[in-house]
Amino acid sequence: QKFPKVDWRTISTVIVLSSTNEVILKKIRKIKNKNKNITFCLEISGSKTIEHIKPFLDIFDFFISNIKEAKTVGALLGAGRSTKSIIKALNAQGIDIVIITLDKNGVICGMKERDKITFKKFLISNSKGGLVSTIGAGDSVTASFCALYYGYKFTFEKSMRIAMEIAALTVKSELPFIEKIPNMILNKIKQ
Repeated sequence: QKFPKVDWRTISTVIVLSSTNEVILKKIRKIKNKNKNITFCLEISGSKTIEHIKPFLDIFDFFISNIKEAKTVGALLGAGRSTKSIIKALNAQGIDIVIITLDKNGVICGMKERDKITFKKFLISNSKGGLVSTIGAGDSVTASFCALYYGYKFTFEKSMRIAMEIAALTVKSELPFIEKIPNMILNKIKQ
């Protein structure tokens, strides 16, 4: 929760948790206003943080949450509970890419390009049998997608497909799994 001292001109993508305090969020808004080329990604870190983050949604280019958190966001934005209406409401806030994780049922994504929203659903590949826990699956999707799409400039489809492959491995793994993700992403980049 401490604000880092960095040369923001050298940063391309920042992932922010919704539990980030208001002082830092206000600083992020100033940074975003001065550095339009930085992509800010929001990961919802619990339903209790959603009302806190609502005034700052316009800062973000990317949004990810689980279905429960997304429904809370939808209610707060007056969008209802359907995933498509929630995605549209978030796109209206200026967020270009919205991913809602659906536990073992994969994810639904909404990508805004120009004035059109494209909806796609991606399943966790080979998720039958061997399911240990869905804890960390959303984190692996966030890390993988952001690294591949924003960092390595993979296409949206390829970034999501690989993110779902990594999520499939996450749900079959004993905890902790998160430290394995960077190497898994690098292996996918080399393929």
